[in-house]
Amino acid sequence: MRSTFYGFEIARKGLYVNQANLEVTAHNIANANTKGYSRQQVIQKSIEPLTGWGLITSYGGYAVGGGVDIQQVRQIRDAYLDMQYRKESTAFGEWEVKRDMLAYIETIFNEPSDSGISTVLNEFFNSLQALSLNPEDPTTRAAVQQKALALTENIRNVYMKLEDLQREANQAIIARVEEINSYAREIAALNEQIFKFENVGRPANDLRDRRNLIVDNLSRIIKVSVHEDTSGRFRVDIAGQTLVNHTNLYELDVIPRSGSVNASRYPRNNHVDVDDLVEVVWKNTGEKVNITGGTLKGFIDMR
Repeated sequence: MRSTFYGFEIARKGLYVNQANLEVTAHNIANANTKGYSRQQVIQKSIEPLTGWGLITSYGGYAVGGGVDIQQVRQIRDAYLDMQYRKESTAFGEWEVKRDMLAYIETIFNEPSDSGISTVLNEFFNSLQALSLNPEDPTTRAAVQQKALALTENIRNVYMKLEDLQREANQAIIARVEEINSYAREIAALNEQIFKFENVGRPANDLRDRRNLIVDNLSRIIKVSVHEDTSGRFRVDIAGQTLVNHTNLYELDVIPRSGSVNASRYPRNNHVDVDDLVEVVWKNTGEKVNITGGTLKGFIDMR
């Protein structure tokens, strides 16, 4: 009788584990198009035979195991591939910004064309050449005046468009800093949730997917590195310093160069820079952030 009930218990556990496999498979299929989702897998383990007094179940001298159980529901994810992806994402983000802004600068100068600076400049010099041959002719003088006005207006338009582009790049820098801080707050909140779940033995795979997706998005903006210790405490570093350490975060800030206090500490790169350009600093120390990649570096370099 005891062996019969023992067999029923083994069958029950087998049904339970296979049901869990079906549910995890359904979860994988349902999230096939979910951005950032990592496929999950049920890891099974066999249950050893009962060895307590009077509890050994054996047939022909061989102990019979207790069936099957779930060891964990594991994510199919490779930390090395994550690191490589984020490295390339940082480079891609930087050069995508530079490509797009250089293409726009190319349209501003509009060279070679019938209305570019080089064409208008040649027409101005040609009018001066004509004037040197006939300085008393009022028509020739008027032509020189018109060509000079056209040249100065063309240069002025290019200059103003470049100034506007510099202001837009500056606003993009401010927006990226706000985005980094927003991601940092989300990561810190997820760290707390994941730590609480896993500390009581509950899987937090979907929360980990959300955190990994945020780190992937962050890597597009700035170079990142991540570390997780054996206790599950997760840290994100940027620019050689800590952005998020478990539930603690260290936000970035922007400081205008034009302020009297900041002018000496963060001088203009060029005397023709527009006013109120900002520097990216650590909010808690005011130290300038050493940005080495991502869209943030692309905008700073182009600005």
